[in-house]
Amino acid sequence: MGAVDVRKKVTVEEIESLLACLPGVQRVRVVVNDWGAIEEVHVLTGLGRSPKQIVRDILSALKAQWNITLDRKKVSVAQVQVGDLHLSVRLILAGLEIVTDQLSRQAQVSVKLQKVEDDRTVTYSAKSEAEMHETGMLLAAAKACVKAANLTIEPDNFFTVEDVVSTRIRDKTVILVLVSLITPGRHEDLLGAALVRHEPLEATVRAALDAINRRLESLPPRGSLFRAGRMIDVPEDETGTEEPDEAEEEQAEMEDGKAGVAESPAGEKRKEGAKEEASIKER
Repeated sequence: MGAVDVRKKVTVEEIESLLACLPGVQRVRVVVNDWGAIEEVHVLTGLGRSPKQIVRDILSALKAQWNITLDRKKVSVAQVQVGDLHLSVRLILAGLEIVTDQLSRQAQVSVKLQKVEDDRTVTYSAKSEAEMHETGMLLAAAKACVKAANLTIEPDNFFTVEDVVSTRIRDKTVILVLVSLITPGRHEDLLGAALVRHEPLEATVRAALDAINRRLESLPPRGSLFRAGRMIDVPEDETGTEEPDEAEEEQAEMEDGKAGVAESPAGEKRKEGAKEEASIKER
């Protein structure tokens, strides 16, 4: 009796999110073919770790998380000085407005964020309402900032505000903002901090941005998912797929890229005549 082909799905964005969390990795782009098989993995890193270590981490992460075996030749690593990384993906505070209603004791906080996209400056705005007391106002500022930031990334990925705290360090007031990043299959807590130099609400937005900008460059920008709906098949259980040694790399290069074959429309048309090439070894 033949083996049952039990598969689960993983998106390109899930793979990029996982690899972006590896030590030393700054940015990741995964390229797949029409069937969803991984063709290329491009990684941008700093100089703290060797390319060989980065590649080994990537292969191990894919194998451990989804049982995907990938040929090391498909991983390309570029190393740059951390200070040389293009910072246009970072959001900056461009405007902060507070409107209060003394009768209802309600306040509306509006935040404008900016970043450079294709040599032009784009502004993102959002609002949040709260009662007119310090804690509520600080939370409103952080939530407005997060709402604006979420406009820059694909909806499957989003930030949320968990808490805002104002504290003292010696004679300085510091704002701490706890932000959660939700991505497909993953939850991460991020903490941002900022000194109060002028006004607590402005410091709150800067603290929220301190947390958000740490992961923003690894997330897919809004409207960038031209691969939307493309899925990668991953075997539920696979045996005999150890990492190929140097003598077997040529053969492994042809087999390993099949670890993520998709059920895309283009793949369906060709699947009938290429079933063995479009799926992972079942045995």
